[in-house]
Amino acid sequence: MSRTRVWRAEILASPFATCRRWHHRAVGRLVGGRGRFTPATSDHTELLKRFLSAAQNGDVTELAELPAEDAIAYNDGGGKVRAALRPVTGRANVLAFVAGLMSRYPLEEARLVEANGEPAIWP
Repeated sequence: MSRTRVWRAEILASPFATCRRWHHRAVGRLVGGRGRFTPATSDHTELLKRFLSAAQNGDVTELAELPAEDAIAYNDGGGKVRAALRPVTGRANVLAFVAGLMSRYPLEEARLVEANGEPAIWP
């Protein structure tokens, strides 16, 4: 077993065998075609425009219609700001999470940009 593999398991604070099992399961899911749905770039851009408009205008009704019932919100503070430690799941929880973020970080000057080849919102 290479030192690099052990080191990666140490980063996750999990035994090497557990990390190897997680990897095996992830590969199985990806190969099995159970990956995430990827919308067309135009649809993704339109959804982000609607979200940004509703958030900037405080239109809670419009905002509540955007996420699917099984929505999942992922976020990353980049090590500089606090972030949710786990993905936020479910429409109600995602909406509460977004509302909390909006109360702390207003989006008046936010704009659409491209990040990693995908549309994104930048403050």
